[in-house]
Amino acid sequence: MVHLFTENGEQRGFLIDLALNELVTRLLTQQTRVLILQCANSHNHQEPITEVVQYIECNLSEPLDIDILCKIACMSRSKFLTISSHV
Repeated sequence: MVHLFTENGEQRGFLIDLALNELVTRLLTQQTRVLILQCANSHNHQEPITEVVQYIECNLSEPLDIDILCKIACMSRSKFLTISSHV
């Protein structure tokens, strides 16, 4: 990223925008993961995805079964996979 700021190419502004967008996206993704784990550990905010996180944490030695996770989250397989890919 430092290289982009010191470069004088004609696409410099575009490349800087892309790099900053990627950085913000990565930061937000990390914060979302932290927030979900904090909610899962608080036990006073029981959202379906929180229950899934708790189930996974309690069953770390077991293989994950996507159908069980979908049932815990009360979601269809496609909805669950869409939501979990953003987490």
